[in-house]
Amino acid sequence: MSKDYKLRSIHSFTKVLVVDGLLYVTKSLAKVLTQAGYFVMTASDELEAMDKFYKFSPDVITIGQRLHDISGLEFIRRIKTDIESSKVKIIFITSLKNEKELKYMLSLGIENFIAKPIDNDKLLNTLKELI
Repeated sequence: MSKDYKLRSIHSFTKVLVVDGLLYVTKSLAKVLTQAGYFVMTASDELEAMDKFYKFSPDVITIGQRLHDISGLEFIRRIKTDIESSKVKIIFITSLKNEKELKYMLSLGIENFIAKPIDNDKLLNTLKELI
């Protein structure tokens, strides 16, 4: 397969960046999303996530509450300040249930959130709604 074909085929998929400090969460989400036909990249810290974000321009980011070096909310705040990256859709994976905290998350530009434990069908339906 030629390099050109690989690049074209990657760009025909919806690209999802899965960011979480917990390896089992990133692996689990990546498996579900890959099986559903999405092009998936994973990251566990801010540097890796930013690198993959700017390299691959994902359509959607799923992000957990904690990365290895910063909180998921801080990462979102930083990424949404850039005009180009502010267009990316974000699904926040959270165990938070406090209404005030959930409203704050939405004020940062998060399009949707999914409560833990993660329901794979809900994740896939939420993703379909965003794209």
